[in-house]
Amino acid sequence: MRFVKESIIYPLPGEQDIAEIEASFRIQFPSAYKEFLKHYNGCTVIDSTPLTIINNRCQIERFLGIIKNFSEHSYGVVCMILGAAKLP
Repeated sequence: MRFVKESIIYPLPGEQDIAEIEASFRIQFPSAYKEFLKHYNGCTVIDSTPLTIINNRCQIERFLGIIKNFSEHSYGVVCMILGAAKLP
């Protein structure tokens, strides 16, 4: 999978940032996802493979990232939605 380099969300999160998110949601991210966050955080996908989930075809458009101070970030305050588009 390739990503749009200009769409990577900076600053990249560190171990402590990821641990705080895990603790707040009471979850544990897989190691591979933690590494993804530390290198790319969130970003737009250039070419993704369509997926079939419960008889619906979907395609990933964007991965959401961690924004510590979202009120000060250029993205501002946004509604979080699943970053996938339904395909016909």
